[in-house]
Formats: sequence, C-alpha cells, structure tokens
Amino acid sequence: MTPGTVFQPVTARDIDRADTMPTKPSLLSRLFLPMVLVATFVAYSGTLGYQFVYDDDDQIIGNRYLTSWSYLPRYFTEHAWAH
Repeated sequence: MTPGTVFQPVTARDIDRADTMPTKPSLLSRLFLPMVLVATFVAYSGTLGYQFVYDDDDQIIGNRYLTSWSYLPRYFTEHAWAH
C-alpha cells in the first residue's frame, strides 16, 4: 500500500458487478474430464485384446438395437435383454 491511498467504501453496485464478471476456469477444472478419460482408457485398455465371453455374442453381435441410432430411446426404456 502506498502512502496517500484512499479507500473507497464498497457499494451494492460494486458487489453486483463483481457477481456478473466472467471468471476463467482453473487449470484443474479444465483438465479434470480429460484426466478421467485417460485414466479410464488406461484402466480398461488391457482388456481390448481379449475375445468375447458369455453373453457378449447375444448382447453385442446379435443385438439389432446397435445397428441404428433410431433405437437410442429404447436404451433408456427397455430391459437389456429386450431384443
């Protein structure tokens, strides 16, 4: 603080203006989603070399709902074995 500095009282207008000022997201908040995606890929990447097991043929290869985007609403309204 320099000598001769005069303090101004804070007014309600100053507070309202401060609430509307855009804030830049922090580095951590910008990198959070990419870090989660990379961690998820690393965790599951070891399974990519394996073959299908158990119900994978029915649920993935034989599932007609995976052939068109028009079936997308059914993913949220029907049972997994509805096909």
